Amino acid sequence: MRLFSHTIADYTCSQHCGYHRSIAAANLSYFHLFAAAGAAIPLWIISLGDPWRLPWYYLFCILAGELVLLILVGLAAGLLLMPFTMRGTQVCKNCGAAMFLAGRHFDPLGSSKPHWSDIVMFAIFVAMNVMISYGFMWGNIESLTASLP
Repeated sequence: MRLFSHTIADYTCSQHCGYHRSIAAANLSYFHLFAAAGAAIPLWIISLGDPWRLPWYYLFCILAGELVLLILVGLAAGLLLMPFTMRGTQVCKNCGAAMFLAGRHFDPLGSSKPHWSDIVMFAIFVAMNVMISYGFMWGNIESLTASLP
């Protein structure tokens, strides 16, 4: 099963020397949806505990919050990785001419292996979930959100 989906940007030499570069970026894929569903379960179990005693159907609200968090993490990871993905797209390595964006497209088949942007995005997602779970467990979610800009 191909769990990962990517958008591929193709850059090519303006002098048509034959050099081109393809850059893959992470999309919302099955892996990320499974990660959001897996992260919603511990928060749901914590919410069933003593201080809150939320109803069982709050699982759907928590899952929706995890999907929103996943989208925000994707935006943050895109901004964080931009300097690294854009390197080598301005000047051709063969002839020194300018490179231009030849197009972007979705990888139609997907991939069974994660791209490094998928790994960075998943690491940020796990870190954010650990912070949120820690805040809910110890009751100091206000101190966590106060430190954010």
